[in-house]
Amino acid sequence: MQQDGDYLKVAACAKHFAVHSGPEAVRHTFDAEVSAKDLEETYLPAFQALVEDAEVESVMGAYNRVNGDPACASPMLMQKLKDWQFDGYFVSDCWAIRDFHTTHKITETATDSIALALKAGCHLNLCTGDADPFPAGHVCGTRTLCRFADYGFGLSGTQGEIASSCRTLHGIAAE
Repeated sequence: MQQDGDYLKVAACAKHFAVHSGPEAVRHTFDAEVSAKDLEETYLPAFQALVEDAEVESVMGAYNRVNGDPACASPMLMQKLKDWQFDGYFVSDCWAIRDFHTTHKITETATDSIALALKAGCHLNLCTGDADPFPAGHVCGTRTLCRFADYGFGLSGTQGEIASSCRTLHGIAAE
């Protein structure tokens, strides 16, 4: 149903990847600690089927951390998507990237959070305008994270990786 010739009719999104557990009231601070066995037998099979069999266009990360890493920047979860040959886009949920520095305390600033998300493989930041307070110049929409890379925003040292991620996302050939 997603594809009709060259154009998507709809874009199915598998969410909330993964281990979206814990009390709803603490979803922005919760660290879901899960064993490898539970991860493989309980939490990942549905996502794997959605990626490999249903070929979802996107996967949305969870707000919480998974074994210490924010779900939207988890090397382990991003590797799973690569292993399953996911070729769509990864999107954060509202405020999930902001949570890196405000509640999870994984990073210190919004810029650090954006850089971490991009380097990990998060393509888009789902945001809701003023409810997602990133630095001045923040523009919500499909290119939000890449706009930060385009304008610098203190992302030195990781600029090449971030620019590469953005080029890949937008189908622009490397220079």
